[in-house]
Amino acid sequence: MAAAAYLHNLYNAIENCLVRVAHAVDESVPDSPDWHRILLDQMTAAIDGLRPALLGRLLAARLDEYRRFRHAFRHMYFFDLDWQRVRPLLAGTRALCDDVSRALDVLMLALLPP
Repeated sequence: MAAAAYLHNLYNAIENCLVRVAHAVDESVPDSPDWHRILLDQMTAAIDGLRPALLGRLLAARLDEYRRFRHAFRHMYFFDLDWQRVRPLLAGTRALCDDVSRALDVLMLALLPP
């Protein structure tokens, strides 16, 4: 349960960063029922004259796995947790955080005035 809650909270933290970019830079945060998925798609697109793509397709696909797990975790009971599903996600958290951090660094450098 603790590992699943960690994955849930980790994805929330990453998603909150993406929402801040969407709000502050794009000035457009999705608001439809499937906004969580749309936000990932939004972050894979470059916006001419505004920002480069924040996420590559592979990183967005990895994040989508965590998003889907977070959704399942919110709507299940403890006894429904499958360690075989939790374990690989947990093992990938350090690399995921490093990759998201690098992507945010690249974005910040692109947003700095010349």
